[in-house]
Amino acid sequence: MKYLSKFIVILFFIFVPMYSFSQFDEYDNSEKEEKKQRKPFMDKIFYGGEFGLQFGSYTSINLAPQVGYYFNDYFGAGVGVSYTYARDRFYNYQTYLYGGSAFIQAYPLKMLIVQGELLALNYENYSSQSFQFQRAWDLGMLIGGGYRMRFGKKSALNYMILWNFNNTENTPYTNPIFRISMTF
Repeated sequence: MKYLSKFIVILFFIFVPMYSFSQFDEYDNSEKEEKKQRKPFMDKIFYGGEFGLQFGSYTSINLAPQVGYYFNDYFGAGVGVSYTYARDRFYNYQTYLYGGSAFIQAYPLKMLIVQGELLALNYENYSSQSFQFQRAWDLGMLIGGGYRMRFGKKSALNYMILWNFNNTENTPYTNPIFRISMTF
């Protein structure tokens, strides 16, 4: 009797997980069939971007909207514009940066994002030859990745760390670049 009860317990632990996995496979197959259906064009478009505020002796206001297109469940690409106003009360200085970007994103897992981005920024650069500020363009090639927290079919909050592989002495930002963005 002792061995029979152990045998029943072992069978229970073998067949109950198999039964639960078979239910999961059924759900998983219906989800795959749903994904195979062609999505309308507007369902593949995503919007989002970044918005930042900092107040105090140094003030910064950043607005960077983006629009993109999901090619499939694993790849997306898009473009964006950015504008930043900055003021430093200590040095009695204020400036603004503006520019545009093109990016491509990969989603190897539902919670992982990998991004490559070309970012062109126009900013004020101090010239040691003319002893004046002159506007200049900086082209950044940013590559990185991070965590993607999904909260809907298209909505997500992205936490990324990017690295500028075209970093120069005049680049207006330093490596690494920490970015938090949202998509809808």
